[in-house]
Amino acid sequence: MPSERINNRREVSQKVCKEIAQELNISEDNIDIQTAVMVALGLDEITKILNIEWTVDCLKKIVSKIDFRAWSEYEEIILEESILPEGAPQLLTEGTIRFQGEIWRIFKYDPYPFPCSPHAHNLKTGYKLDLSNGMLYKKREYVDTINKKHLIALRDRIRNIPLPNLTI
Repeated sequence: MPSERINNRREVSQKVCKEIAQELNISEDNIDIQTAVMVALGLDEITKILNIEWTVDCLKKIVSKIDFRAWSEYEEIILEESILPEGAPQLLTEGTIRFQGEIWRIFKYDPYPFPCSPHAHNLKTGYKLDLSNGMLYKKREYVDTINKKHLIALRDRIRNIPLPNLTI
């Protein structure tokens, strides 16, 4: 029964994604239905979407105010070495990677402007990096601060998105 429910959710998500992509004339790759539902409903944990009715009509209504075109404007920075401070909490699976590079994504228009606009998302850890001062957050909780040298090096690689003023 659970796998049937998962398959149904996947099919419905794909259908909604395809319909939105056709309506907006954008790539389906730029549409993340789960994230859109979380943003639209102000949820901070993915597990909270499990109790939502997952039908085409319901999902389209929930995400109707999301600007998917704006979400497709971002830069991705790949670093050869980790800039996370030593001792910053990691997922257990991160330990096996031994910090062999990181991927940071910076959205031009992020629906959640915390901690600053724009800010960087670490795709492996879920951290958000304040690009003005180097402070790292997990959800809205302060975790640590990267050093100024690493912050400036990261900022220097961002080409097409206006950055906040440096405050450190």
